[in-house]
Amino acid sequence: GMSEEEQPVVEQEESAAEQEQGEDAAAEPTEDQGDGIQEDIGEADEGEIDEVQENVAGEEIVENEETVADEPTEEDVRSPEEVHEDHVDGNEGEGDGVNESIINDESADDPEYTHNDIPHTGSRPQTGSSEGDSLLHLKSAEEQLLYQYRKACKDFGVEPVKTLLDAITTTAETGDILTTIELKGSSRGMFHRRLEDPDCQAIARSLELVPGAEISYLNLSWNRMGDGGATLLANFLAKDFKLERLLLEFNDIGSGGATALALALGTHQGLKEVCLRGNKMGDDGCLALVRAMEANNVMRTLDLGEAALGHRSMTGAGIMLQANTALGEIRFDKAQLFSCQEEGFTHLSEGLFKNQTLRTLSLLGTGMRDRGCGLVCDALARTGGFGGAGALTDLDLSCNKLTEDAGEPLAVLIRMTRKIARCAPNEAASSQVYIMTGKTAL
Repeated sequence: GMSEEEQPVVEQEESAAEQEQGEDAAAEPTEDQGDGIQEDIGEADEGEIDEVQENVAGEEIVENEETVADEPTEEDVRSPEEVHEDHVDGNEGEGDGVNESIINDESADDPEYTHNDIPHTGSRPQTGSSEGDSLLHLKSAEEQLLYQYRKACKDFGVEPVKTLLDAITTTAETGDILTTIELKGSSRGMFHRRLEDPDCQAIARSLELVPGAEISYLNLSWNRMGDGGATLLANFLAKDFKLERLLLEFNDIGSGGATALALALGTHQGLKEVCLRGNKMGDDGCLALVRAMEANNVMRTLDLGEAALGHRSMTGAGIMLQANTALGEIRFDKAQLFSCQEEGFTHLSEGLFKNQTLRTLSLLGTGMRDRGCGLVCDALARTGGFGGAGALTDLDLSCNKLTEDAGEPLAVLIRMTRKIARCAPNEAASSQVYIMTGKTAL
């Protein structure tokens, strides 16, 4: 029932609607097409995921490698000693090549060391071995002494004394026994190389560590040894009884060093002579020494001259002479005895009266006055004079403050003397005595 004009319009609208439906149908995939698209999308997603996972895994591996590199290995954790032991074990059977390489390394670090420093050895002790094991290959005490002396010099930071090195090396090479060490600072060879305290400490330490050494004479006089060197020397004396003569005159030993020496001398069974002249030990050092002599029955000579001694030293010496039964000579030259009462000579005279072994007594330059001279002469006269019950045969009273009043006690002593070797107040001879006091002579 549409008119002819309306019919074309409706047809156009229907064709337009059909076109729109065709475009929508083309845009929407079919069921088969949809499955294919989903499979493509799934494969693409899985590839991207695998690639991402591989990248992440690679980064983790790099981080793990860096962490492992930072962590210490088993070789790093082990001590140097264990690594060295494994190195030595791994080289067993290679012979002397390992030892020679060790020696060459040590020699490079120590420019002073040469293979000739230790005679008859051929190699230096290996690194890592104990000190006792390192000395097993040294054949003689002289070789051990040379090794220990070089080591002690390095420990105390001093240069070895050429004179001593030559003496030890010569005896080691010839097979002789070293019995004498003389490094007297006033000698020609030592005058410009006087021993300081560390030098003396190195010598004392090396002697202490070689008990097989046969040193019987040690002279370190006229050097600069202090209390430190004397203390280490005392340690050596406490362990070695073969030393017979010890000369330390005119060093820098004070009361501390003298006290340390006294502790060793009291029980020493070998020393027969000790000279400490010129060391400013004072009364404290001297008292320690004379007290040690009370129980010593071996010592024959003790020289404490010019040692800044006072009245207390004379008192202690008098007490010691009453107990000692071996001492034959004692010297107190230039003791500082400034007292009008001269109480020190009171105790000394009592010791002279009771002592029966002392043969030589020197009181040179002690400031003795007439009263002190009378006390000493009276004590000796009571023993029967020189050669009487007492053993004294040599008395030195030179350079004192004696006047003509000292002549009478001296004359009484001489009349009672059966045998006189020498009596020297100021000047003496075997048959007559001269007392010189200014212009007065008796």
